[in-house]
Amino acid sequence: MDAGAALFLFLAAVVVGGMWVDARKEAERQETLRRLLDKGDRLDDAQLRELLQSVQRPHSRHGGLGDGGHPDDASRGLRVAGTLIIFAGIAVMLVFSILNHLRPDDDMLPAAAIGLGIVVFGIGFFFGARMLRRDATATPDRADTLRR
Repeated sequence: MDAGAALFLFLAAVVVGGMWVDARKEAERQETLRRLLDKGDRLDDAQLRELLQSVQRPHSRHGGLGDGGHPDDASRGLRVAGTLIIFAGIAVMLVFSILNHLRPDDDMLPAAAIGLGIVVFGIGFFFGARMLRRDATATPDRADTLRR
């Protein structure tokens, strides 16, 4: 069971590290904008527009329709999440399969079933992306109604 816990701790560290790096980049952009405004420096329009857009816009590349994003961005985000979840489920099944071979007297079937459930959950994200794309193509002005 130690290998399974180590795997999940590693995955958690990778996810938290990625979130921290993104938050740090956004904080540095905001700090740069604040310092430039405090100094009273003149910026050309392109630089100012880029800095303001990064502060005003959510920095997620896979934003949903609620923030004015395109339906393809939301469906792409669901597909990416589905892929990651499926691979996490496969990793769980592989870890417990290896543990089952190392210790055949312990019953690892419930853990393998949990991994299969995680894979099915990830497949659900793929179906959600497909339904979102189908819904967005059926009503092309839906994004406009959500912005209002």
